[in-house]
Amino acid sequence: MPGFALTKPLPAAVVAVALAVCSSAAAAPGRGDARGSPQGLALAEPPAVVAAAVPPANDELATATVIGGLPFSEALSTVEATTNLDDPVCVDDDASVWYAYTPPTTAWLTADTIGSDYDTTLGAYTGTPGDLTEVACNDDAVGLRSRISFLAEAGVTYYLLAAGWDGGGNLVLSLAQAGPFAKIPVKASQAREITPAAAVGWIAWARGARRNFRFWELFAQGSEGTVRVNRARTHGFAGGFDDGTLVYQEVRGRQSNLQRFDLLRETRSGLPAGVNTRHWEWHPTISGDWLLFGRSNRASRTDAVFLRNLADGRTILLDRRRWGTRRIAEPGQVNGDYAVWFRCTPRCDVFLHDIAQGTTTKVPNPQARQQYDPSVTSDGTVYFVQSGRGCGTSVRLVRQPLGGSAEVLTSLGAGRDSFHTFALEHGEGTSVFFESVRCSNGASDVLRLVDP
Repeated sequence: MPGFALTKPLPAAVVAVALAVCSSAAAAPGRGDARGSPQGLALAEPPAVVAAAVPPANDELATATVIGGLPFSEALSTVEATTNLDDPVCVDDDASVWYAYTPPTTAWLTADTIGSDYDTTLGAYTGTPGDLTEVACNDDAVGLRSRISFLAEAGVTYYLLAAGWDGGGNLVLSLAQAGPFAKIPVKASQAREITPAAAVGWIAWARGARRNFRFWELFAQGSEGTVRVNRARTHGFAGGFDDGTLVYQEVRGRQSNLQRFDLLRETRSGLPAGVNTRHWEWHPTISGDWLLFGRSNRASRTDAVFLRNLADGRTILLDRRRWGTRRIAEPGQVNGDYAVWFRCTPRCDVFLHDIAQGTTTKVPNPQARQQYDPSVTSDGTVYFVQSGRGCGTSVRLVRQPLGGSAEVLTSLGAGRDSFHTFALEHGEGTSVFFESVRCSNGASDVLRLVDP
């Protein structure tokens, strides 16, 4: 995406107007010429009548093309499309047209301009004319074409704004229900569900009743059924899987420790000495011998992120933050040679640690947005949540390959946020498990995105 206004050429329409003005000025007659031509010289031919440009029928939001059902695709010339002063701006939009869709049921949707022959931008909005709220926005997802994905609520009208960076062209606009985004079928799905973790054949999550619940119950679900992991009268939160074992956080009263749960024997055990202390241990993930976890120290009022080798006891301090207003350090996930976490000071940034090299890098944040709740694959690809300030403000799930460019994979929609991600590699790609939390009442579900 360009960083400056002049990194792409001026719109063709602007150039054409400029050339026309210059030509008219050069050929304009003087005062004497207006009285007639000199004798013996032929008069100039009268200018040809040029028909006024006719913009597409859906040039205005008020005349947006209504999409009746999915999947939908339309080819349309936007060469004569205009841009209205009250149109919202996704990315320096030009020659824009509008579409409207009201889903009958809540579903993930994907819209794209793949197949168009020009540089496009694409945005999705809710609200009313003059008071629109951005749901998703993209410029260059597939080459110079655009693609957005977002969670659409049943009965809410979503307006799609397809535009060009440098004038119009032959647009191909497609909208379909996004198959890879799905609500995970877990036990008691009418409850609040948070902290997903997964392995091939297993998924774990914490469940709390919609109302008046006292404890978060931790469940692990496999092909043979579902088991309760944490003990009675404790809170349980999922951590990570390793070789038939689930590492998790168990809270009893004012004490929080990390535990192991053998999925086949359905037995619990502690972790080696030095992991659990009198302080608050939390959010563990595991990969091979390496355990990533957080520790909150009430005495020193600090949060710390540790990597500990369970085989030799080696411990690496990745980060430490003193408590304060919006100042935290929180672990993400360890996978192979990579570990990720985030830090807020108060802006939140994500960090990637290469265990083999002993180096740490900050994930790029060119827009200075909030970036948090990361997970990672064994090749160093980082998935994280990105948003504006405040819960549910322009929340997106982003992929950042090691040494590559970031891509927004989906947008959660206004008023929804996520506070936990977990990446699982498998034969079909990578499944990214995450929460969809409604900011207004805390209602939450565990969702999965398949990134091929």
